[in-house]
Amino acid sequence: MKKAIPIIVIVGAILAIIAIGYFGSTSFRKDTVFVSSIRINDELDEDGAIYLDYDNNQRTWAIDYSVLPLDADNKEVTFSSSNEEAVSVDQDGNVTMHIAAGATITIRAKDGSNVSTRVIFRPTIEIKTLGFTYDFENNSISSTSSEYLMEGETLVVFGKNRFYFDFVGEEIPVSIEGTDKVTFEDGIFTPTGADEFIFNFGEGEDTKQLNVKVVDYISSIGFDGGYLNYTSATSDEFLNTDVDYEVGYKNDFVLPLKVEIFQSSGKYERVQYFDTDIKLEIREGETFVVVEDLSTYLVNQVGDEARFRFNQAAEGKIFRLGVRALYRDISGVTLQ
Repeated sequence: MKKAIPIIVIVGAILAIIAIGYFGSTSFRKDTVFVSSIRINDELDEDGAIYLDYDNNQRTWAIDYSVLPLDADNKEVTFSSSNEEAVSVDQDGNVTMHIAAGATITIRAKDGSNVSTRVIFRPTIEIKTLGFTYDFENNSISSTSSEYLMEGETLVVFGKNRFYFDFVGEEIPVSIEGTDKVTFEDGIFTPTGADEFIFNFGEGEDTKQLNVKVVDYISSIGFDGGYLNYTSATSDEFLNTDVDYEVGYKNDFVLPLKVEIFQSSGKYERVQYFDTDIKLEIREGETFVVVEDLSTYLVNQVGDEARFRFNQAAEGKIFRLGVRALYRDISGVTLQ
């Protein structure tokens, strides 16, 4: 005859099993630890940037960074550049500067926390003293370079450089009119800002004039990460230089461009006003065709920021818009 198991033993066994199951599932269960911050370990300049001596072939850099906390479950990150044409980055954090221009590198966590950090890469730019060979008879400059050029009969120079004139033949008296943004000392002219003015060569009836335009040296142009979908993006396939906009034709929209110039003082400065060259294309079938007359579809383009407005003729159509900061065309810096 089998002995009956006391009911209290059965109840105790059931409670024990439940207890083991409950405490076992919680005592070994671990909540997900998300990334809280990404730290740049590289030594940064006082302005928070990493400088590469581009002219002396220092054109690559491996970003040293830490993902915190150290026990984060997913410490994978993505890298993106504000301007791939100028400064590219691979998904291991290896940076390559292709031209003497800057860009912002964004490091973003892939764990869904949307934590990110940024580091700016800039080229070390040398302030040069340039000598122009001036031909008095032809009232012209005999050569051009990446630092200055002729636009018709106007000499264009970058504001970061100092310059002086070498003369074909004997030295000629020089005077300036139409500006207070150029200092002159010991035969060297130093621009203190963008401006247009006239150089007078010679005296009396023999005086000849040379038009000069000083332009800001645009050292960096890129998108500033201002898109709503950029701030919430977690995909490593997201590029912040090729984003679809859906806009009403009556509304202004602004491209969040970041433009920096290099000053003769040796400092970088972000500018709100900059000249841009606009390229507008309209999709026809499977291809895009250049719009020769921007006013066909664009009402205005305000100079102090990349602000645009489409007119009613643009309603329902698809466009591609390219923006290029002027006077960096030698390096081919273009955003689209």
